[in-house]
Amino acid sequence: MAVSLVNYAFKGNFDKVKECIKNGVDVNASEGSGNSALYYAVLNNRDKTVKFLLDSGANPNRLNREGYTPVNAACLEGYSRCLALLVKYGGCLERVSVSQRESAIESAEKMEDKKLIKLLSQLLQSGAGRNKLKTEEQEETSSYCQRPTVPAIKTDELIVPPLKLIDKLPHMTLQRALWDSTPVTVKSLKEEEGCKRLLMREAKMLSWIRHPRITLLMAVCLDTRPDRACIILERFERSSLFHLLYKTQTEMHLPSRVNLLVDVAEGMTYLHNVSVVHGFLSSFSVFIDEKMRAKVGNLEYSQEIGQKGVQFHQCHQVHENWKSPHQLLCKPASAACDVFRFVDSILKALVRMM
Repeated sequence: MAVSLVNYAFKGNFDKVKECIKNGVDVNASEGSGNSALYYAVLNNRDKTVKFLLDSGANPNRLNREGYTPVNAACLEGYSRCLALLVKYGGCLERVSVSQRESAIESAEKMEDKKLIKLLSQLLQSGAGRNKLKTEEQEETSSYCQRPTVPAIKTDELIVPPLKLIDKLPHMTLQRALWDSTPVTVKSLKEEEGCKRLLMREAKMLSWIRHPRITLLMAVCLDTRPDRACIILERFERSSLFHLLYKTQTEMHLPSRVNLLVDVAEGMTYLHNVSVVHGFLSSFSVFIDEKMRAKVGNLEYSQEIGQKGVQFHQCHQVHENWKSPHQLLCKPASAACDVFRFVDSILKALVRMM
Protein backbone atom coordinates (compact mmCIF):
# COMPACT_ATOMS: atom_id res chain seq x y z
CA MET A 1 0.00 0.00 0.00
CA ALA A 2 2.86 2.40 0.75
CA VAL A 3 4.23 2.12 -2.78
CA SER A 4 0.68 2.46 -4.12
CA LEU A 5 0.30 5.81 -2.35
CA VAL A 6 3.45 7.11 -4.04
CA ASN A 7 2.28 5.80 -7.42
CA TYR A 8 -1.12 7.46 -7.08
CA ALA A 9 0.52 10.75 -6.15
CA PHE A 10 2.82 10.42 -9.14
CA LYS A 11 -0.15 9.84 -11.45
CA GLY A 12 -2.16 12.67 -9.87
CA ASN A 13 -5.00 10.44 -8.66
CA PHE A 14 -6.28 12.53 -5.72
CA ASP A 15 -9.14 10.17 -4.77
CA LYS A 16 -6.81 7.16 -4.53
CA VAL A 17 -4.33 9.19 -2.46
CA LYS A 18 -7.12 10.05 -0.01
CA GLU A 19 -8.18 6.41 0.11
CA CYS A 20 -4.63 5.26 0.95
CA ILE A 21 -4.29 7.76 3.78
CA LYS A 22 -7.74 6.84 5.09
CA ASN A 23 -6.65 3.19 5.15
CA GLY A 24 -3.68 4.02 7.35
CA VAL A 25 -0.81 4.12 4.84
CA ASP A 26 2.20 6.05 6.13
CA VAL A 27 1.94 9.49 4.55
CA ASN A 28 5.75 9.76 4.49
CA ALA A 29 6.33 6.41 2.77
CA SER A 30 8.66 6.50 -0.21
CA GLU A 31 9.71 4.36 -3.16
CA GLY A 32 13.18 3.15 -4.08
CA SER A 33 14.56 6.57 -5.07
CA GLY A 34 13.41 8.05 -1.76
CA ASN A 35 10.64 10.16 -3.30
CA SER A 36 7.54 10.51 -1.14
CA ALA A 37 3.95 11.07 -2.25
CA LEU A 38 4.35 14.73 -1.32
CA TYR A 39 7.47 15.05 -3.50
CA TYR A 40 5.62 13.72 -6.55
CA ALA A 41 2.54 15.83 -5.85
CA VAL A 42 4.76 18.93 -5.83
CA LEU A 43 6.67 17.78 -8.91
CA ASN A 44 3.36 17.55 -10.81
CA ASN A 45 2.05 20.86 -9.38
CA ARG A 46 -0.93 19.21 -7.69
CA ASP A 47 -1.53 21.87 -5.02
CA LYS A 48 -4.79 20.24 -3.87
CA THR A 49 -2.99 16.95 -3.24
CA VAL A 50 -0.05 18.81 -1.68
CA LYS A 51 -2.35 20.52 0.86
CA PHE A 52 -4.13 17.27 1.68
CA LEU A 53 -0.85 15.41 2.27
CA LEU A 54 0.50 18.25 4.42
CA ASP A 55 -2.73 18.27 6.45
CA SER A 56 -2.22 14.52 6.89
CA GLY A 57 1.26 15.02 8.34
CA ALA A 58 3.56 14.77 5.32
CA ASN A 59 7.08 16.01 5.96
CA PRO A 60 7.94 18.93 3.60
CA ASN A 61 11.63 18.58 4.49
CA ARG A 62 12.05 14.88 3.71
CA LEU A 63 15.13 14.22 1.63
CA ASN A 64 15.08 11.84 -1.30
CA ARG A 65 18.09 9.81 -2.33
CA GLU A 66 19.43 12.60 -4.53
CA GLY A 67 19.41 15.04 -1.61
CA TYR A 68 16.34 17.05 -2.62
CA THR A 69 13.23 17.94 -0.57
CA PRO A 70 9.71 18.75 -1.81
CA VAL A 71 10.67 22.40 -1.26
CA ASN A 72 13.57 21.96 -3.68
CA ALA A 73 11.19 20.39 -6.20
CA ALA A 74 8.82 23.37 -6.00
CA CYS A 75 11.72 25.78 -6.60
CA LEU A 76 13.22 23.78 -9.46
CA GLU A 77 9.86 23.66 -11.23
CA GLY A 78 8.85 27.24 -10.36
CA TYR A 79 5.59 26.25 -8.62
CA SER A 80 4.97 29.20 -6.29
CA ARG A 81 1.59 28.00 -4.96
CA CYS A 82 3.03 24.65 -3.90
CA LEU A 83 6.02 26.43 -2.41
CA ALA A 84 3.80 28.71 -0.34
CA LEU A 85 1.92 25.71 1.01
CA LEU A 86 5.12 23.87 1.90
CA VAL A 87 6.52 26.87 3.77
CA LYS A 88 3.21 27.38 5.58
CA TYR A 89 3.47 23.82 6.88
CA GLY A 90 7.08 24.11 8.00
CA GLY A 91 8.97 23.71 4.75
CA CYS A 92 12.54 24.93 5.13
CA LEU A 93 14.11 27.30 2.62
CA GLU A 94 17.53 26.77 4.17
CA ARG A 95 19.44 23.51 4.24
CA VAL A 96 18.02 20.99 6.69
CA SER A 97 20.98 18.61 6.55
CA VAL A 98 24.51 18.36 5.21
CA SER A 99 23.22 15.61 2.93
CA GLN A 100 20.84 18.05 1.22
CA ARG A 101 22.27 18.91 -2.19
CA GLU A 102 21.24 22.58 -2.16
CA SER A 103 18.95 25.02 -0.38
CA ALA A 104 15.65 26.19 -1.87
CA ILE A 105 17.15 29.54 -2.84
CA GLU A 106 20.06 27.80 -4.57
CA SER A 107 17.54 25.73 -6.55
CA ALA A 108 15.67 28.88 -7.61
CA GLU A 109 18.89 30.68 -8.54
CA LYS A 110 19.94 27.69 -10.64
CA MET A 111 16.73 28.03 -12.64
CA GLU A 112 17.18 31.84 -12.85
CA ASP A 113 13.59 32.37 -11.72
CA LYS A 114 13.69 36.02 -10.60
CA LYS A 115 10.09 36.13 -9.32
CA LEU A 116 10.61 33.01 -7.25
CA ILE A 117 13.94 34.28 -5.89
CA LYS A 118 12.21 37.50 -4.82
CA LEU A 119 9.43 35.52 -3.14
CA LEU A 120 11.95 33.37 -1.28
CA SER A 121 13.87 36.44 -0.09
CA GLN A 122 10.65 37.99 1.22
CA LEU A 123 9.70 34.80 3.04
CA LEU A 124 13.11 34.52 4.69
CA GLN A 125 13.05 38.19 5.72
CA SER A 126 9.68 37.61 7.39
CA GLY A 127 11.15 34.67 9.31
CA ALA A 128 9.30 32.00 7.34
CA GLY A 129 11.13 28.96 6.02
CA ARG A 130 13.96 29.20 8.53
CA ASN A 131 15.65 26.03 9.78
CA LYS A 132 13.88 25.33 13.07
CA LEU A 133 15.41 21.91 13.55
CA LYS A 134 18.43 23.04 15.58
CA THR A 135 16.67 22.84 18.93
CA GLU A 136 15.62 19.27 18.26
CA GLU A 137 19.13 18.37 17.14
CA GLN A 138 20.58 19.67 20.41
CA GLU A 139 18.33 17.27 22.29
CA GLU A 140 19.81 14.29 20.43
CA THR A 141 22.50 12.27 22.17
CA SER A 142 24.70 12.83 19.11
CA SER A 143 24.99 15.74 16.74
CA TYR A 144 23.98 13.77 13.66
CA CYS A 145 21.94 15.85 11.24
CA GLN A 146 18.16 15.94 11.26
CA ARG A 147 16.84 12.81 9.61
CA PRO A 148 13.86 12.42 7.29
CA THR A 149 11.10 10.03 8.28
CA VAL A 150 11.61 6.34 7.49
CA PRO A 151 8.55 4.05 7.39
CA ALA A 152 8.13 1.75 10.41
CA ILE A 153 6.47 -1.51 9.39
CA LYS A 154 5.39 -4.79 10.98
CA THR A 155 6.86 -8.21 10.33
CA ASP A 156 3.68 -9.49 8.70
CA GLU A 157 4.03 -6.84 5.97
CA LEU A 158 7.04 -8.72 4.65
CA ILE A 159 6.81 -11.76 2.39
CA VAL A 160 9.96 -13.86 2.81
CA PRO A 161 9.91 -16.80 0.39
CA PRO A 162 11.50 -20.05 1.61
CA LEU A 163 15.11 -20.73 0.66
CA LYS A 164 15.72 -17.06 -0.06
CA LEU A 165 18.63 -16.63 2.33
CA ILE A 166 21.16 -14.46 0.49
CA ASP A 167 23.94 -14.87 3.01
CA LYS A 168 24.61 -15.79 6.61
CA LEU A 169 27.51 -13.84 7.99
CA PRO A 170 29.14 -14.11 11.45
CA HIS A 171 26.92 -11.39 12.90
CA MET A 172 23.90 -11.09 10.60
CA THR A 173 21.67 -12.65 7.96
CA LEU A 174 20.49 -11.17 4.68
CA GLN A 175 17.27 -12.42 3.10
CA ARG A 176 15.43 -11.64 -0.09
CA ALA A 177 11.86 -10.54 0.51
CA LEU A 178 8.92 -8.59 -0.87
CA TRP A 179 7.51 -5.51 0.80
CA ASP A 180 4.34 -4.18 -0.80
CA SER A 181 5.32 -6.01 -4.02
CA THR A 182 8.77 -4.36 -4.00
CA PRO A 183 11.87 -6.63 -3.96
CA VAL A 184 13.96 -5.80 -0.91
CA THR A 185 16.74 -7.17 1.30
CA VAL A 186 15.98 -7.86 4.95
CA LYS A 187 18.89 -7.54 7.37
CA SER A 188 18.74 -8.94 10.88
CA LEU A 189 21.43 -9.41 13.51
CA LYS A 190 22.09 -12.36 15.80
CA GLU A 191 20.03 -12.67 18.96
CA GLU A 192 22.61 -11.32 21.36
CA GLU A 193 22.60 -8.55 23.91
CA GLY A 194 23.07 -5.17 22.31
CA CYS A 195 22.38 -6.34 18.75
CA LYS A 196 18.96 -4.72 18.44
CA ARG A 197 20.53 -1.50 19.62
CA LEU A 198 23.14 -1.84 16.88
CA LEU A 199 20.44 -2.42 14.27
CA MET A 200 18.58 0.71 15.30
CA ARG A 201 21.86 2.63 15.35
CA GLU A 202 22.43 1.70 11.71
CA ALA A 203 18.86 2.65 10.80
CA LYS A 204 19.32 6.00 12.50
CA MET A 205 22.42 6.70 10.45
CA LEU A 206 21.10 5.45 7.10
CA SER A 207 17.87 7.43 7.48
CA TRP A 208 19.60 10.72 6.67
CA ILE A 209 22.52 9.60 4.54
CA ARG A 210 21.83 9.73 0.81
CA HIS A 211 24.45 8.74 -1.75
CA PRO A 212 24.47 6.37 -4.75
CA ARG A 213 27.32 4.36 -3.20
CA ILE A 214 25.71 4.02 0.24
CA THR A 215 23.09 1.38 1.03
CA LEU A 216 19.53 2.70 0.74
CA LEU A 217 17.34 2.22 3.83
CA MET A 218 13.69 1.70 2.86
CA ALA A 219 11.99 0.84 6.16
CA VAL A 220 12.49 -0.34 9.75
CA CYS A 221 10.70 -3.22 11.43
CA LEU A 222 10.36 -2.38 15.12
CA ASP A 223 8.87 -5.63 16.32
CA THR A 224 8.36 -6.04 20.07
CA ARG A 225 10.24 -9.32 19.87
CA PRO A 226 14.01 -8.57 19.65
CA ASP A 227 14.62 -11.63 17.46
CA ARG A 228 12.27 -10.25 14.80
CA ALA A 229 13.68 -6.72 14.60
CA CYS A 230 15.19 -5.96 11.20
CA ILE A 231 15.84 -3.21 8.70
CA ILE A 232 14.62 -3.19 5.11
CA LEU A 233 17.24 -2.33 2.50
CA GLU A 234 17.24 -2.09 -1.27
CA ARG A 235 17.54 -5.41 -3.12
CA PHE A 236 21.06 -6.84 -3.39
CA GLU A 237 21.19 -9.69 -5.86
CA ARG A 238 24.80 -10.64 -5.15
CA SER A 239 25.02 -10.14 -1.37
CA SER A 240 28.35 -8.94 -0.01
CA LEU A 241 31.77 -8.57 -1.61
CA PHE A 242 32.95 -11.34 0.73
CA HIS A 243 30.28 -13.67 -0.65
CA LEU A 244 31.14 -12.74 -4.22
CA LEU A 245 34.88 -13.32 -3.71
CA TYR A 246 34.85 -16.48 -1.60
CA LYS A 247 31.49 -18.25 -1.96
CA THR A 248 30.84 -18.04 -5.69
CA GLN A 249 32.69 -19.04 -8.82
CA THR A 250 32.02 -15.68 -10.46
CA GLU A 251 34.92 -14.78 -12.70
CA MET A 252 36.10 -11.26 -11.97
CA HIS A 253 38.65 -9.60 -14.20
CA LEU A 254 40.92 -6.94 -12.77
CA PRO A 255 38.96 -3.96 -14.22
CA SER A 256 35.78 -5.25 -12.56
CA ARG A 257 37.49 -5.50 -9.19
CA VAL A 258 38.99 -2.03 -9.54
CA ASN A 259 35.57 -0.60 -10.43
CA LEU A 260 34.10 -2.08 -7.25
CA LEU A 261 36.89 -0.57 -5.18
CA VAL A 262 36.33 2.83 -6.82
CA ASP A 263 32.65 2.58 -5.81
CA VAL A 264 33.68 1.86 -2.22
CA ALA A 265 36.10 4.78 -2.26
CA GLU A 266 33.35 7.13 -3.45
CA GLY A 267 31.02 5.99 -0.68
CA MET A 268 33.68 6.32 2.00
CA THR A 269 34.71 9.77 0.73
CA TYR A 270 31.11 10.91 1.11
CA LEU A 271 30.92 9.58 4.68
CA HIS A 272 34.11 11.38 5.64
CA ASN A 273 32.86 14.58 4.00
CA VAL A 274 29.87 14.55 6.36
CA SER A 275 32.17 13.79 9.33
CA VAL A 276 31.24 10.14 9.72
CA VAL A 277 33.66 7.25 10.29
CA HIS A 278 32.34 3.86 9.15
CA GLY A 279 34.20 1.90 11.83
CA PHE A 280 33.64 -1.56 10.37
CA LEU A 281 34.67 -1.44 6.73
CA SER A 282 35.38 -4.91 5.36
CA SER A 283 34.32 -7.16 2.50
CA PHE A 284 31.28 -8.04 4.67
CA SER A 285 30.21 -4.38 4.58
CA VAL A 286 30.30 -3.92 0.82
CA PHE A 287 27.14 -5.04 -0.96
CA ILE A 288 26.84 -5.77 -4.68
CA ASP A 289 23.74 -4.96 -6.72
CA GLU A 290 22.48 -6.53 -9.94
CA LYS A 291 24.58 -4.13 -12.01
CA MET A 292 27.77 -5.21 -10.26
CA ARG A 293 28.09 -1.87 -8.50
CA ALA A 294 29.27 -1.71 -4.90
CA LYS A 295 27.46 0.03 -2.04
CA VAL A 296 28.80 0.56 1.46
CA GLY A 297 26.60 -0.77 4.26
CA ASN A 298 26.76 -2.13 7.83
CA LEU A 299 26.90 1.29 9.52
CA GLU A 300 26.00 -0.05 12.97
CA TYR A 301 29.46 0.90 14.27
CA SER A 302 29.67 4.28 12.54
CA GLN A 303 30.62 7.30 14.62
CA GLU A 304 31.23 10.98 14.28
CA ILE A 305 34.85 11.90 13.65
CA GLY A 306 36.52 12.48 17.01
CA GLN A 307 34.00 10.41 18.97
CA LYS A 308 35.37 7.69 21.24
CA GLY A 309 34.38 4.09 20.64
CA VAL A 310 31.15 2.80 22.14
CA GLN A 311 31.01 -0.69 23.60
CA PHE A 312 28.12 -2.98 22.72
CA HIS A 313 28.59 -6.01 24.96
CA GLN A 314 28.95 -9.47 23.44
CA CYS A 315 27.76 -8.55 19.97
CA HIS A 316 30.50 -5.95 19.78
CA GLN A 317 33.19 -8.46 20.67
CA VAL A 318 32.49 -10.57 17.58
CA HIS A 319 34.37 -8.10 15.44
CA GLU A 320 37.62 -7.60 17.37
CA ASN A 321 39.67 -9.11 14.53
CA TRP A 322 38.35 -6.54 12.05
CA LYS A 323 39.16 -3.42 14.06
CA SER A 324 41.86 -0.94 13.16
CA PRO A 325 44.70 -0.22 15.62
CA HIS A 326 42.97 3.07 16.53
CA GLN A 327 39.84 1.19 17.59
CA LEU A 328 41.72 -1.49 19.51
CA LEU A 329 43.46 1.27 21.48
CA CYS A 330 40.08 3.01 22.07
CA LYS A 331 41.30 6.19 20.41
CA PRO A 332 38.78 8.73 19.04
CA ALA A 333 37.30 7.77 15.69
CA SER A 334 39.09 9.15 12.65
CA ALA A 335 39.26 8.64 8.90
CA ALA A 336 42.51 6.74 9.45
CA CYS A 337 40.47 3.83 10.88
CA ASP A 338 38.59 3.46 7.62
CA VAL A 339 41.70 3.92 5.48
CA PHE A 340 43.33 1.02 7.33
CA ARG A 341 40.34 -1.22 6.63
CA PHE A 342 40.04 -0.03 3.02
CA VAL A 343 43.62 -1.06 2.28
CA ASP A 344 42.78 -4.51 3.64
CA SER A 345 39.71 -4.65 1.37
CA ILE A 346 41.87 -3.69 -1.61
CA LEU A 347 44.22 -6.59 -0.95
CA LYS A 348 41.36 -9.07 -0.64
CA ALA A 349 39.62 -7.86 -3.77
CA LEU A 350 42.78 -7.93 -5.86
CA VAL A 351 44.22 -11.27 -4.78
CA ARG A 352 41.16 -13.11 -3.39
CA MET A 353 43.02 -14.10 -0.25
CA MET A 354 41.77 -14.14 3.36
